[in-house]
Amino acid sequence: MKNQEEKSPETGEEESPAIDAKQAMLTKIMRELDGHENMGKSGYINGKYQYSYSEYKAGLKACSDLVIGQEAKEDSVLKAKYLVRRRKFCINAAAACIKIGHYQQGLEACTLVLGEGADTNMQRQKALFRAGVCARGMGELDAAKDFLMKLLDDDEVDERTQRPIKVQLKGILDEKKRYMKFAREMCSPTSEKNVESIILPKKEELTSEELEEITKVEEKREAYLKDKMKQKELDEKSAQSTQVSFMKPPEIMISEEDCISALDILVERYTNAEVQKALKEVRAV
Repeated sequence: MKNQEEKSPETGEEESPAIDAKQAMLTKIMRELDGHENMGKSGYINGKYQYSYSEYKAGLKACSDLVIGQEAKEDSVLKAKYLVRRRKFCINAAAACIKIGHYQQGLEACTLVLGEGADTNMQRQKALFRAGVCARGMGELDAAKDFLMKLLDDDEVDERTQRPIKVQLKGILDEKKRYMKFAREMCSPTSEKNVESIILPKKEELTSEELEEITKVEEKREAYLKDKMKQKELDEKSAQSTQVSFMKPPEIMISEEDCISALDILVERYTNAEVQKALKEVRAV
């Protein structure tokens, strides 16, 4: 009975080591994320905004990797924890992005928070405000105004928070006015500023002597081109004729046996008395 009990332990005793290992791993992950968050916060407070952004970015990447991991897929509670931490990294990274001018990255981080849904209304307010500032920094003034107006319509936004929002909206309005003024000046050819800045070429009529000189130059140019074309045709014909004259006669290849046989025939023919006599007569003539 004792051996049987050892072979069949209770279910709770089997699962306890696995649960402890999982909890230890989760604790280790959370400590690493806390480290990125604390270093990012410290860097921001001390004015080291680039360093702060890099720490928040590292933490954000770690959270994103954890969200798509196998453990998060199997455990919805664990996945929810990672998502909460990721949104926190996003909102803090956006603040650092504004300080260093990384407006596109900051806007993407705020959009992620707003898309998933902020965990608190304060987080939503921060996301809207920072998204508006980043959009303005990118020159997307209409989008910036939309973000800030949504924030201004929030009943929970107090008067102290409304001040920076209104400052941003006024800045957007001023920038729009400047853009419109600049566009009008650039598109209006009758404005005094444009007329003074545009340098038009002077239109002068040519004299008869100048026209005659231009005509002579043009005739010479055409004659030169015709001569050049004729010379090119002659060179091509000359090259073709030279190529034909230097062509080698076709070579006839015969075997060694046929060559010896031909030589034997020639020797036999030229040693004939009648052939010798005929050759002497030809030479005498």
